[in-house]
Amino acid sequence: MAATQIMWDPRLAAFCALVGLTAGPQALAALATDGPTILVAGVVVTLVPLIVGLGVGHFLLGINPVALVGALAGAHTQDPAMLAASDLAESPAPALGFTVPYAIGNILLTNLGPAVALS
Repeated sequence: MAATQIMWDPRLAAFCALVGLTAGPQALAALATDGPTILVAGVVVTLVPLIVGLGVGHFLLGINPVALVGALAGAHTQDPAMLAASDLAESPAPALGFTVPYAIGNILLTNLGPAVALS
């Protein structure tokens, strides 16, 4: 397993570097023309679903806040957010709400990603 990992990491790093170098000029041009718009859109697209999810989950559905934070982290397929929630709660309880939304989020991301990219 260690030998496989040694060979895997440099290839993955090289792939990421190649993609970044290829996309860099277009990204800089887009940021130069539409930078603030892209930044605001990114903040809105990131925060609005989380705020709505917190409101609906807590006030409308009455979900335990610890499980709700884990579910929102899972829906966004964010492992670090779930680990941070577990550390903050000093308990593995957020993992209870994490698993199903994480699986559904990954399936939707895999299946709908190409459809969004092609449209």
